[in-house]
Amino acid sequence: MRLRRVAAIALTTCLGLPVAALGTTVVASTPAGAAVPTDLFFSEYIEGTGFNKAVEIFNGTGAPVDLAAGGYTLELYSNGSATVSQMVALTGTVADGDVFVVSRADADPALVAQDVRDGLVSAENAEALYKVVVTQDGALDESATMVLRASH
Repeated sequence: MRLRRVAAIALTTCLGLPVAALGTTVVASTPAGAAVPTDLFFSEYIEGTGFNKAVEIFNGTGAPVDLAAGGYTLELYSNGSATVSQMVALTGTVADGDVFVVSRADADPALVAQDVRDGLVSAENAEALYKVVVTQDGALDESATMVLRASH
């Protein structure tokens, strides 16, 4: 699983699990002549093992989108039900060409550390959002991560 978002926006509960928004990944601009989306759309769904799950929402509308003002929500329909079983209202602004990723806050520390090394998540946001401590050289500090997670 690849974590992608580096924004310090915390969400309450989604899919019965604590989630947090991750930071910015820049996506290439729309090719010339291509149709421009008129709304946000799910651009990726990640179904990893354990707690490593996420959804990526892309904004290619040509303008920033305020999620709260637009009334955007993430809804769960369990086991083929036609009724929403859980919902979370999204907040924050998604810039044009940017993505907004919702993921579990307790994702695998090794994957978070890899995302820091890949430049997808800052070390500061790895600590603040995921309670994962990464050293200056990009290595996972397992003992500091265990202490940090235990204190929260």
